[in-house]
Amino acid sequence: MFLLPIIWIAISGKKSVVHNPLSESKSASAPTNLATERPSQAPPPPVSVSSSVDSAPSSPAQKPPSATAPAPAPMQTQEALASQNKQSQSTIEKSALDSKTPAAAASWLTYLLYGSDNNIAALKKVTIRNTGDNYKINILNQFNFECDLTFDNKGNPASLLNCISKDKPSPICNPDMPDSFCATSSGCFKTKDEKNPACYESWLVKDAKIKLLCTTSKSEQVCRGKYTLATTRGFTNQPEFTIARKLH
Repeated sequence: MFLLPIIWIAISGKKSVVHNPLSESKSASAPTNLATERPSQAPPPPVSVSSSVDSAPSSPAQKPPSATAPAPAPMQTQEALASQNKQSQSTIEKSALDSKTPAAAASWLTYLLYGSDNNIAALKKVTIRNTGDNYKINILNQFNFECDLTFDNKGNPASLLNCISKDKPSPICNPDMPDSFCATSSGCFKTKDEKNPACYESWLVKDAKIKLLCTTSKSEQVCRGKYTLATTRGFTNQPEFTIARKLH
């Protein structure tokens, strides 16, 4: 019974062909699984506003639980910040220098500026304008402070004075939650149209004058100054102002 397959092959005159996958040449390599690949991320530049702010003390100027401050945005790399500057729809305020200000200060009046008023807030629009009597600087993020600005004899920002937030006072409790613990314990916002000024808080700069220290890298100039941030309800912190501009 074992001779039948051999006899059948001899009669048919055909040979069985064994398909050997190993004998096939590999004409193309297996496709790459793109889902598992991740683009390489370049490290942040060695000297930039972002890297400098990242190295600052970790005590953020966060609002207490009763405040309604927006969540702080993550720090930006120099590349992301440059992209933000290009996409910005804001106009650059150009103000004439007064006769007492060094000509070098003109760059701070005509360049797109960015900065923040605490160590963890995102770097956003900063503007400087000449009021005729002095210079005013507005730092939008995070508490929208406007200050008087002085320049040194080299044309660099030297100090901030008389800083006041342009934001309206914010509710200490959620106006939409009249039964919340905050509302019941403070007696505030039992109704939405709360009139008691004590039920609102404002952000303050306690320093009459803030000295700025400026540093220059290959791509940007950055000026910083430490100060005391406070609220009308007693919260205090020690962040720093940051204002900066690109050099090219």
